[in-house]
Amino acid sequence: MRQLRPLSLAVALVVLPGVVLPPTVRSSPTVDLHWNSCTSTLMNLDGGQGSTPKLVVTAHGLTGTIRGYYLGIRFWSLGALLPQAWRFDSEGCAAGLLTGGAVSSNAACPRLGGYPSPTTYQYQYLGEGVSRGWLGFSSQFPAFVADPATTYTLAEFNFDFGGTFNGAGSRADSCGCLDRPLCLALTDHEWFDGDLQPRSMASIRDALTWNDPTNTNVCPIGP
Repeated sequence: MRQLRPLSLAVALVVLPGVVLPPTVRSSPTVDLHWNSCTSTLMNLDGGQGSTPKLVVTAHGLTGTIRGYYLGIRFWSLGALLPQAWRFDSEGCAAGLLTGGAVSSNAACPRLGGYPSPTTYQYQYLGEGVSRGWLGFSSQFPAFVADPATTYTLAEFNFDFGGTFNGAGSRADSCGCLDRPLCLALTDHEWFDGDLQPRSMASIRDALTWNDPTNTNVCPIGP
């Protein structure tokens, strides 16, 4: 799997005053995060014990031949350790309770790419300094010609909070602090063309919040 890199790959288009762009110039493809559905525009999701939220990543405006893509998503809670309920790493309290892949559960946003489609994803806990979680995901598939008018699903991730609880503390069979505000930020996003060269996507809705309607985590700036 590629080395995870906490760097944004978003591309900015600068237009000088008085310069008119020719009609052949195309904007960069865009990538978005969604709660629960590829068509959702909800920025904050309030959830608690027993909830099973879904994080959906989509792309729009892709064109030409595509062979794969890579995503990186960061999780944090400002001024505090990453909640145990979000420790999906192999040594964390919630190990094995994060599942996902290059699938689509909504026909409005079909899955990008054909079969077979080997995927790799890894969740890491970064405990030094400001603790945070890091989810890296990649998919590779045979050459696929994208329709720029279609919104494609890149990935869906399912969080199982059936064995969690609100508030601090620890229990032998569950993970705490689920009610703590959290930021989920998309910091890496690129697709690979027919020659497997990386191409940029501009992020539109690049961050979502959990139990934080007033954005106390200053998401997506954060730590």
